[in-house]
Amino acid sequence: MGYRNPSGKQSEHTLLIRGGQRVRIAKRDPAEKNLELVETASLPPIVGWRCSKDWKYLMAGHQNGTVSVWNMQRKQLLRYFNDVDLAWAAGSFAGIEATLSPDLSMLLTPLFGETFNGKSAAIYDVVTGRRIRTFGGHSEWISSVAFSPDGKFILTGSEDKTAILWDISMSRRIQTFEGHSEGVYSVAFSPDGKSVLTGSYDDTVILWNVATGKRLRTFEDQEAGVSSFPFSPDGKFIITGSIHNKTAILWDVATGKRLRAFEGHDAGVSSFAFSSDGKSVLIATGDNTMILRDVTTGQHLRTFKENNENGIRSVAFSPDGKSVLTGYYGNPMILWDVETERKLSSFDLSTPGRFGTYLSPSKNFLANNLGVFSIDTGKMTMRLDDVSKSAISPDEKNIFVVSNENNETFYSLWDITSGERLHNFKGHGKWIKSIEFSPHGDKILITDSDGTILWDIAAEARLWTFVNEEVNSVVFSPDGNSILTCSNDKTAVIRDIATMDRLQTFEGHRKIVNTAVFSPDGSLVLTGSDDNTAILWDRETGNRLQIFEGHSNGVKSVIFSPDGKSVITNSYDFYDHTVILWNITRGQPLHTFESDKRVLSTILFSPDSSKLFTMGSNDTIHLWDFNSGKLLQSFDTPSQEFINTITFDESGNHILATGVWRPLYVWDVATGKPVAFGSGTHDGILFTTPEGHFDGPSGVRNKVAYRIGESLNILPVDQFFDGFYYPDLYKSILRGERPLPKVTVEAPPKIRILSPVSRITTEQEQATVEAVIDDQGGGIQKPVVKLNGSEYLVDELPVRENEKQLRWRFTIPLISGVENIIEVHSAASNGAIASQPARIIVDCEKPKKRPELYMVAVGISDYADGQRIDLKCARNDAEVLAKTFRERGELFYGKGKVHVKTVVDSQATMAGIQQAIAEVAKAAKPRDIFILTLSGHGVTLGERYYFIPYDYKCDNNDWQDERVRRQGLPEDKLDDWIASVPATKRVLVYDTCQSGSALGRSTSYEKTLESLARRSGCHVIAAAASNEQAEELPDIGHGALTYALIAGLGASDKGLLKNRSATSKDGMIGVLNWFQFAAENVPAITKLSLGKEQYIEFKSKAGDFPILPVKTKEQDQ
Repeated sequence: MGYRNPSGKQSEHTLLIRGGQRVRIAKRDPAEKNLELVETASLPPIVGWRCSKDWKYLMAGHQNGTVSVWNMQRKQLLRYFNDVDLAWAAGSFAGIEATLSPDLSMLLTPLFGETFNGKSAAIYDVVTGRRIRTFGGHSEWISSVAFSPDGKFILTGSEDKTAILWDISMSRRIQTFEGHSEGVYSVAFSPDGKSVLTGSYDDTVILWNVATGKRLRTFEDQEAGVSSFPFSPDGKFIITGSIHNKTAILWDVATGKRLRAFEGHDAGVSSFAFSSDGKSVLIATGDNTMILRDVTTGQHLRTFKENNENGIRSVAFSPDGKSVLTGYYGNPMILWDVETERKLSSFDLSTPGRFGTYLSPSKNFLANNLGVFSIDTGKMTMRLDDVSKSAISPDEKNIFVVSNENNETFYSLWDITSGERLHNFKGHGKWIKSIEFSPHGDKILITDSDGTILWDIAAEARLWTFVNEEVNSVVFSPDGNSILTCSNDKTAVIRDIATMDRLQTFEGHRKIVNTAVFSPDGSLVLTGSDDNTAILWDRETGNRLQIFEGHSNGVKSVIFSPDGKSVITNSYDFYDHTVILWNITRGQPLHTFESDKRVLSTILFSPDSSKLFTMGSNDTIHLWDFNSGKLLQSFDTPSQEFINTITFDESGNHILATGVWRPLYVWDVATGKPVAFGSGTHDGILFTTPEGHFDGPSGVRNKVAYRIGESLNILPVDQFFDGFYYPDLYKSILRGERPLPKVTVEAPPKIRILSPVSRITTEQEQATVEAVIDDQGGGIQKPVVKLNGSEYLVDELPVRENEKQLRWRFTIPLISGVENIIEVHSAASNGAIASQPARIIVDCEKPKKRPELYMVAVGISDYADGQRIDLKCARNDAEVLAKTFRERGELFYGKGKVHVKTVVDSQATMAGIQQAIAEVAKAAKPRDIFILTLSGHGVTLGERYYFIPYDYKCDNNDWQDERVRRQGLPEDKLDDWIASVPATKRVLVYDTCQSGSALGRSTSYEKTLESLARRSGCHVIAAAASNEQAEELPDIGHGALTYALIAGLGASDKGLLKNRSATSKDGMIGVLNWFQFAAENVPAITKLSLGKEQYIEFKSKAGDFPILPVKTKEQDQ
């Protein structure tokens, strides 16, 4: 269809329209870049770091040469500089060779990469991330950089034995400091900016006058070379030390005299830090020890020791001198208390790389050295530790793992679903190159640095060993009954996989055979050799069918097209690394693909054989047209990334790549643009799109944030939930959908609680809180209060102070005997982006009181509209749940403290349900528990869920959208009713099914559940129906979910879960264990009883709490 964009551009588009959904057409072009992904889930290990003097910012250099800047207080990544020219600019033993300007607006770093070769330095704008200045003038690479105290000049030190002073505003050289006989490895400005220090491999440190460029002093009494030399805060002293020497020396800057030697260290000195008053100095050594010494006396004051294999990279004092920060190569930062020598906290600035990341055969799982992840849910299905390599079986039920324990290599086969170890194999202690399952999954080929071993999995036995000197490659036949090898003896051989008998030998190459493969149907064999040719063979006869000549160097790899009609050969042709596409029948080259003098690591056909892509050693991906040989697209991978595997999706419309630092990339084949990313940790995988939509487990969301525009306004991705959370995002993208946000990106307001201060203790049973909400440009949505995670309605309303500020003074009751966490929440006026909540904690010293239980159980079997929509079990669901809590609840809550109300059939109108909840709202206290269960029909329209009340009119059994909207109970109205209940411990059970036109497990339904959990603080559990009939179990008399919940309380005497219950603690069943019991058992129950699985969703944003005591034998009697 033709569609004219708001900008006037016209182009062809395909619209995918699903029944019952509205289609949105953009009224204006989307902003070029509204949101930028900021990940801490994908950062390489740190090799060095520096703090700003005020400790507001921390800058870290990473293993791959990139640089990150952090907010120290929030431990939030602000900017990640992964410019290709930064490669390997970040590391030296002493720390990171990059620095921030005094006003924290600029980053100075050497430039490496192919263009600059380390001989230039650059300044980047920290806010925008852009390179704004370049300084080139050294003849060798730059080893150290520094800003002047006023931020107007920079100093660069180089291996060319000089240091250069530069004017930033004009990018002009001011002074050149010459006098060292070896390279300059470190530079520093004095605190007043009038002099500079340069340290050299000639074992001297020289003090220079900035204005004249003249040498003032030379410090040369360090026998083993100087690795660090900070100025004292007043500029009167410097301290020098070397990693090769166990002594540090204090010098008088004015006279050049040696004042004191700090001795007694057990290892070489790696770094120093003066306290802010200059009275003490912290000395770090190579054995991970830090010693605090008095500058005047040299007295040993404190010792800090960390058990770590990697040495200390840097140390820093806090501005108040009460704490110190230490960092180790590739390990968390540690904050220490100076007075007590205790660790206060630790935090990591990197995450382990996802080594060996790959997609399973049907692309339902992603696996790496961290674990196995479900692509459907993003959740980790199996954790892996100390894993160097793994492979998932063809049926995706098992994973073969290579692990390292006590310097030994072990092989094992695991069940992905259960996490059970199925088989053990004794490894052979070598570096594993590849793992390949046979087509049947019963055998496996493991190739290491010595050769390839064929294993029988069930027998846990080696069947055959192929030594590298004899065999260059081994592959399975398509039917899995034979294997194909190629050798240095110029032949290829087919062997029977059971007996290893030779079935066929292919002879004809003049030099060693590097590679051999079967055709897709197994009838042909293709070999590639160092004689510059590839040969096509008949498998049965061994006859040569075709010889492919045209390369000027050895053929290193060969592949068949999926239809078997064409072949690809790849060679090192005079280092041009050409790829040739050949016609099998005629043996003639169809096209030659040049690869920019890069080694081609991957060549792959699209599923329909119409396209192929090549990937070189620089990870640049090219997509080619099969028929014309023309380049269609180029896909640039992110700077400093290393691609592990790459493939097409099943449709051939997307390219999927797995990386080391980011687990998954998805590109659109037609446009060449990225359309989705996967970010991962042990918590799972979070999928995001360039437009800002995201989906994934809540745990990994803490590792990902969004930047709004070109700014340092970084917000956790969870704050974008209402506007940008999109369940089932990855599958939607692969279906060809390109969801656009429904709202614009607007900055949320900032919230501050003025009083009371946090962590106060009071004997009062209520607190008066005063807060202000400041508009940051996106307006202010009505603020709400939460008490211990649950929304709490207060009587007072916010007052507008001015156009940009609200002031809110309100009174809230306190729960005695526990911490009261009081939060104020708001969002931008369009509701898309939430504010960071302001939080205080108030302790109430009154004696703790036991909570009371309030329950409203709703169940509708007999609808007013007749039998057309009646259900069999919903009323019984409500009544049995109510009975269970009523009878057993008093054992824990006390007599008269359990308040249960059933609202069934004709009682369950919208007004009836509201009245029942309103009665609870009048009686309940914040310390109490409120449980609401809903059994009946439910419908999701768009992103809104509706519970269908008793008096719903359903003409001709037709669930019309407008009728549902008009007569149904919407989830947001239900949420308001729940929020009116003061009880802070809330449980909501949906045993409802979607019917008619609203049928199916809607992704919006999932969003509804999480929205309820987030807003109201409920623990929410729901049955997700997946067919036309409600998932009821008539023989048992309950819906599947309700039956599992009743059984989880130990209250069922029939069915598969008879006399079972959820796990308990101290005789009490907690809400999370209760929900987990139901989620684990419902799929099996429905599969056995109904022939199909029903899955359960449960969401929780609050802490666990006990709800009911375990059933006892006395109660049974």
